[in-house]
Amino acid sequence: MKKALIFSFLFAFQLLATGQDDKVEKQMHVFDGYIIAGYVDQGAYLNFTGPNFNLKWKKSTLVLGMLPSLRLIQLEENNRLHLFPSLGTGITYSYKNIAIQLPFYYNSSTDLHQAKWNIGFGLGYYLNYKEK
Repeated sequence: MKKALIFSFLFAFQLLATGQDDKVEKQMHVFDGYIIAGYVDQGAYLNFTGPNFNLKWKKSTLVLGMLPSLRLIQLEENNRLHLFPSLGTGITYSYKNIAIQLPFYYNSSTDLHQAKWNIGFGLGYYLNYKEK
């Protein structure tokens, strides 16, 4: 009896279900993202926006998301520059293809410094290449 009821329910659901429009936009996003260079915590960074929430209106975009980055820092032990992978979070605003960013990076505690969040500033370019 249960099998007959389940089958009847699924059959009725199939009859009542409606499909989507058959309009398909023939556009492929080859690359859609940002390249940003900036300054934070006495060092430079280069990042590419990662997973994010974005709000687009007309020619502007506001992005809140994760920032996979390469950070260039001069350590105090020696005067050499070091390149570190890092993950930050932040807000990015773009108008057309010019982007401004306020990133936040977390530095863990060491013998010389306490753990804290650092805010930075960056400028970059919005890449939006579409293949038609």
